[in-house]
Amino acid sequence: MPHSTENRVVPNGPERFAYQAKAGEKWVDVNLTDSTPTAYEGQKVVYGPILINHGGVGHETVTGNYKIYLRYQAQDMGCTPEWPYCERGVPWVSYWLDSYALHGAPWVKEFGIGTDESSHGCINIPVPDAQAIWQWSEIGTTVVTHY
Repeated sequence: MPHSTENRVVPNGPERFAYQAKAGEKWVDVNLTDSTPTAYEGQKVVYGPILINHGGVGHETVTGNYKIYLRYQAQDMGCTPEWPYCERGVPWVSYWLDSYALHGAPWVKEFGIGTDESSHGCINIPVPDAQAIWQWSEIGTTVVTHY
């Protein structure tokens, strides 16, 4: 049986983005399908894409449009009775919804598809990349998470 194909036109303008940013607006596109975040200013890539890990079954990373509301250079995560883990001194933390954050993950050995469902919903980033994104971003930077 011959297989069929379908040709689709992929937009090459701003309509291809998951978020319609204003010119020069800082935002981070977190593609959970590809396990990659990319930092943009408007439509221009300023950092990435890079490989990350995100939440797995039972600890899925939420999807939607959010804004960074709290940042720490380093912070203990978990470390209380209601959390099943404790990571001390987690670097380059940017919270964008409740306890969901972009942050460095020095304990992670591999990032990307196949190893990416290892977090409790946060976006785990290699430490040097997390530092670069943290230093570039600010309170109010948009974070878009999607599949």
